[in-house]
Amino acid sequence: DVGGTSTRVGLVDAAGAIIRFTATATPQGPVAVTKLVINEIEAIIADGGGEVGAIGVGIPGRIDPAAGTVSMAVNLDVVEPLALGPALAQHFEVPVMLGNDVDVAALGVHQHIGGGDGSLAYFSIGTGFAAGLVLNGQLHRGVGGAGEIGHLPVPGGTARCSCGQIGCAETLASGGAMLRAWGRDDADIEQLWDAADAGDEHARAIRAAAIDTIAWTVQCTVMLLDVERIVLGGGVTRLDRRLLNPLTDRLREREAMSPLLPTYRMSDRVMLADSGTEYGVTGA
Repeated sequence: DVGGTSTRVGLVDAAGAIIRFTATATPQGPVAVTKLVINEIEAIIADGGGEVGAIGVGIPGRIDPAAGTVSMAVNLDVVEPLALGPALAQHFEVPVMLGNDVDVAALGVHQHIGGGDGSLAYFSIGTGFAAGLVLNGQLHRGVGGAGEIGHLPVPGGTARCSCGQIGCAETLASGGAMLRAWGRDDADIEQLWDAADAGDEHARAIRAAAIDTIAWTVQCTVMLLDVERIVLGGGVTRLDRRLLNPLTDRLREREAMSPLLPTYRMSDRVMLADSGTEYGVTGA
């Protein structure tokens, strides 16, 4: 599970249990990322004292599953297509599957809550904001870019996004964007929430905009796809009930605006991911 901050590697048995696990800081650039992934996989195989039958990788960016390439992983400084899948397959001589990090985390969540033919959307709200979709028990990738919900422009949004658009959901609801808006890149999301609770009006406005934006994306997803669950994960969900409670309150407020919306029971479909589970590793 290659993330913008850390790379998390698990040796997973046939039942899906993690029997060895490591985490290390993720470097920048295609050469450094490839070298790190190879080295970490080699180390965990050696520590496990055996062989692996396959390798699965989740990584940010646009994925070409057939070619095994990743591109536009801007947080990793990997912009042009990087043939990570073929590099791993050649080095380890086992089958390799490459997937978007949020997609594979969605698969991990789906397995964790029962699997089967159910449908869910997994929202990863951290440095960025993206979704992974499991529809009727199968990962939904579209033609390679499904789930970029953070880059839907929000009505009334004004901030320029790194993708080039104005007012993307990510500019209002991601942890990184909230802290930048607060002017405290050195702080964490809990400190922002604490300041809002203590009466900081700027922090309150940022928090309110984030809650409203997440509620809007939940409504869009439920009404478009009618998934059974919206599961919230990522760094921002360290807030736990401090995030979930105002979000479900806001969804109920939206439901009260129309006789149609209560029929979707949006507020009942939202749940927090288990912060102690390595969904990205098991999904990969």
